[in-house]
Amino acid sequence: MKFTRYFYLSTIGLCLLIPGYSFAQHEGKNFLGVNFGISNFHIRDDHASPLSFRGTGIAPSLQYLCKNETDRHAVKLSYLYGYLGSNNSNFNTDNWRAEVKYSYVHSISGLNIFHKGGKFFLGISASSFLSLSDYHFIDDLHLAIKSWYWHHSVNAELLMECALRKSEFVSLQLSVPMISNISRPNYSPSKNYSYTTNTYKVDVFGKTEIVPNNFFLNTVLTYQTPIGESINLQIEYEFYYSLYNEPKEIIMYMNNIRAGLFLNL
Repeated sequence: MKFTRYFYLSTIGLCLLIPGYSFAQHEGKNFLGVNFGISNFHIRDDHASPLSFRGTGIAPSLQYLCKNETDRHAVKLSYLYGYLGSNNSNFNTDNWRAEVKYSYVHSISGLNIFHKGGKFFLGISASSFLSLSDYHFIDDLHLAIKSWYWHHSVNAELLMECALRKSEFVSLQLSVPMISNISRPNYSPSKNYSYTTNTYKVDVFGKTEIVPNNFFLNTVLTYQTPIGESINLQIEYEFYYSLYNEPKEIIMYMNNIRAGLFLNL
């Protein structure tokens, strides 16, 4: 367990240190903004229930973006909540999701698209994503079980970006994991339950996996355009899909639509 923690801390440190040198060499254009939107979420967690749950909830996020001539740095913090229903009206769940992500990508020379307006970038990211569900039955009166999926991952990043005019661009970013540490409940719910505090214990770290044992795909389509001297409007569509098989199969996907204002720093 200690080795796992040290491994991920050192990996994230390298992700920050290596692009940080490049960041110091160039004066970039910085954007800081807040998005608000909705999330449509679907989950089937066989550890908790054979039923599929779905619902729509809130999806705010805070983002920072630095655009240099040859690279991009981005930090994103997301929070998502939804009340999910199932085909059986006696069963539903509260679901909370959160993600913290830092990414760095560098342009690939010779792979410009759309003449001089478009570019390809490849890079790496470090992310932590949590989906936590409280499963209820009989009109929310009883907590049946708590279940979660929590990954800390080092990911491969592909970014395609097309500049339309000054401070206006469209981008598509794809993320897939290379190595992840996955926290999931034990097969027996009682092993995660604390009879002292009457709550379930959610472990931060779990089992280290490489692709394809743990798979997720995160796709983000972004459009940003100036609406003032130093303010941009951003519209974002995000699709996320995840599949993992322990202790039983969990499948989830979500569609997020956000819009917000970004300050041109």
